[in-house]
Amino acid sequence: MSAPHWLRQRERSNRFWISTIAWIALHLGRPVAHALLYPISAYFLAFSGTARRASRAYLERVLGRPVRLTQLFRHYHTFAQTILDRLFVYAGRGSMFKLEVEGFELLERFIADRQACLLVGAHFGSVDLLRTLAKVSKGLSIRALMYPENASRIMSIFRRINPELSGGIIALGRPQTFIDVAEFLEQGGCVALLGDRSMRDEKRIACPFFGSPAWFPEAPARLARLFRVPLVMFACLHRGDAEYAVRFELLADFRTEPHPTNAEVVQRYAQRLEELCREAPYNWFNFYDFWDRQA
Repeated sequence: MSAPHWLRQRERSNRFWISTIAWIALHLGRPVAHALLYPISAYFLAFSGTARRASRAYLERVLGRPVRLTQLFRHYHTFAQTILDRLFVYAGRGSMFKLEVEGFELLERFIADRQACLLVGAHFGSVDLLRTLAKVSKGLSIRALMYPENASRIMSIFRRINPELSGGIIALGRPQTFIDVAEFLEQGGCVALLGDRSMRDEKRIACPFFGSPAWFPEAPARLARLFRVPLVMFACLHRGDAEYAVRFELLADFRTEPHPTNAEVVQRYAQRLEELCREAPYNWFNFYDFWDRQA
């Protein structure tokens, strides 16, 4: 079976230019790199027709009205800012970010009890701010469960900047994946994954999302149930230049009875994601037809 559209989508970034911008950011400073995001965003807005149409379709749903070119640009530019912020996170400069954190006491209790958990996020804001929290919060150990093939050019630059990056990733789609997840959870770690993209050959659930059904993977709920660990939703909302609001919320605790069904958990996740998108509409970065029933 062929891969879904989001995994087949061609990565438009050029490794040379990514490396150049990374060098500028790390050597000439954030203000210079930030200024470059304007022409970069304009370029991608002009030449990425499929992503532009998807951005328009999403923004018209979340805003409830036709959108202007300036709003499409803002969507692209917000995404570009989060990519730049990822660069500084991987370069070990997380102290430059202003973080407003809500609900972290939930994880602090798990850390104190050496309780493992699953963290489920979305392609929303900058999930990499979790790495900054992990560094400043004693005892918080996180590994990301992800497809290494996705955005491979950008990830290769990040690995060059931070060679330890691969050690923080559990690769999906490998024979060893399940064992790695089990071993890390057994050690009391937190495994983070994203719950807003699915593969057609995996179990998924259609949930109401901005007035139409959309597919969401069942995997986060299934894994949390299988390993009998809490499932915590997190989001890192981009608020402005180097400013984020980080949220944590318990979706389900599979250590206790009665358990919600997987469908109930996934629908709750979809509902909360829709609420987050309404709060910060330019933070959601799925630049493809999310409501395509065949995606």
